[in-house]
Amino acid sequence: PMPLPLVTIAIPAYKSTFLRETISSALKQTYSNIELIVVDDNSPENIDSIIKEYNDSRIHYYKNAINLGKEDPSKNWNKCLEYANGEYFALLCDDDTYEPTFIEEMIELAQIYPNVAVFRARVRTIDENNNLINWYPASPTFETCFDYMYQKMSGFRRQTISEFFYNTNYIKALAGYTNAPRAWTADSL
Repeated sequence: PMPLPLVTIAIPAYKSTFLRETISSALKQTYSNIELIVVDDNSPENIDSIIKEYNDSRIHYYKNAINLGKEDPSKNWNKCLEYANGEYFALLCDDDTYEPTFIEEMIELAQIYPNVAVFRARVRTIDENNNLINWYPASPTFETCFDYMYQKMSGFRRQTISEFFYNTNYIKALAGYTNAPRAWTADSL
């Protein structure tokens, strides 16, 4: 059998409140060939102590000397991307979680559509007590960029930064995430 492609899950960490749940959701993926990059964006919270709770060789922890994302979070997102070794890349915000099959399902889509470089999942929004707030509307299995943008501009699609899954070479060739002050529209709940 062909070896499983390596997938990088990257967490740009600043807030600690839900970080354990975020890390655990990444490590509990049914897809096994992952690396987890955690980049502490010079947080005033004790991210170090949370990372030390995990004894998992898949975790690679970095700490920025200065806060890169204060005015533009994409700077720390791109720092995460710099460390990525995987064929695929997923950015997981420090207060989001993945369903256990997220990476497995994204890899399946990547195999079905080998010429596609960007994939996304349906999102379930929850409150701090894990109560369901909303399900994002289901999308077709394949949708062109133009169709997605039309649906988004028409109010039929919402998005978060954590639902996207990329071919790493593709996103790196585009120079990563775009400068958008304070991550404007990264999450459109």
